[in-house]
Amino acid sequence: MVLVKASQFSVRLIRMGCKNRPFYQLGALPTRRRPNLLPDEVIGNVDPVPNHNNEIIACVDLKRLAYWTGKGVKFSGGAQSVLGLGGWFPIPPKTYMRALGSREKERQGMDTKASDETTEDKDKDKDEFVIERVISKKRIC
Repeated sequence: MVLVKASQFSVRLIRMGCKNRPFYQLGALPTRRRPNLLPDEVIGNVDPVPNHNNEIIACVDLKRLAYWTGKGVKFSGGAQSVLGLGGWFPIPPKTYMRALGSREKERQGMDTKASDETTEDKDKDKDEFVIERVISKKRIC
């Protein structure tokens, strides 16, 4: 058995699955290995596509995660954000910023829809006013 230093390993998300249906494995692998290769140990799985309840499913072996955390390995940004949402780590600031940005985009989308509806209502009111005016002129004549 060969002992390895913890600094030689990292816990990362490894992309699996198809082009339109991604799937990630949370795995421990040597730091210098390319992330698209299979990990030495699979710690968990993450399905990023929301299900019918709009939930993203993540399954993690907490004993193995505690083992690797105790070894002092480094965690990638994606792994930290997934584990932070699960309560294992503090939530990274980048996750908060992404959520804030998506909320602002959603608000702007709602504002543009509301402004489009009000302009359409104004146009309808103008058309109705013009039609009523024309009808009233015909009645007078």
